[in-house]
Amino acid sequence: MLLAKKVLLTLALVTLLAPVAGAVVVKQERVPGGVLEQTWAPGFGVGRVFTPLTLPAGDPASPNPSGDNTVAVLTNVATSLGGIAVTATDPSGYADYTWEGDFFTGAGNTRVGLILRANPADGFQTFYQLVINPGLFQIRFRKFVAGAPLPDLASWLATVLPGGVPTANSWHHMKVIAQANSFL
Repeated sequence: MLLAKKVLLTLALVTLLAPVAGAVVVKQERVPGGVLEQTWAPGFGVGRVFTPLTLPAGDPASPNPSGDNTVAVLTNVATSLGGIAVTATDPSGYADYTWEGDFFTGAGNTRVGLILRANPADGFQTFYQLVINPGLFQIRFRKFVAGAPLPDLASWLATVLPGGVPTANSWHHMKVIAQANSFL
């Protein structure tokens, strides 16, 4: 039996901070005409990348935060892979950038989040991850090296989260600022 796990994402904004002070480059993922604008690469050797989707009427994720009902979908259908599916895009070579997006938690049976500082040299298996675990009512900041998670760098339970609990079938906005050796 195959179990499909989907992650719906509306990338509201990717702001890339150029090395020159004051210069800001903005990239935005949209799905005009059913086509993603950014190039996404698979991670963990799984081979899954975002695909575009226009949400049908009555979909639990509708309306999405951008209001156009177009989203990027990441699906892993192979249960042998443990539900793993990661995709990353190049921050245009900038070391310092802000990465943010809106995520739909779905039924709460999978994690959703942002990948930062992903290393293409090892198949995007080394990276930082800010992730919502909606079934556990938790947000975690983690680092993976060669595909293996290290102990959490930070973790917040729903009881201490500002702005409410990451509940099932709801949209949440996440944002991380990567500057030098710090994350804000």
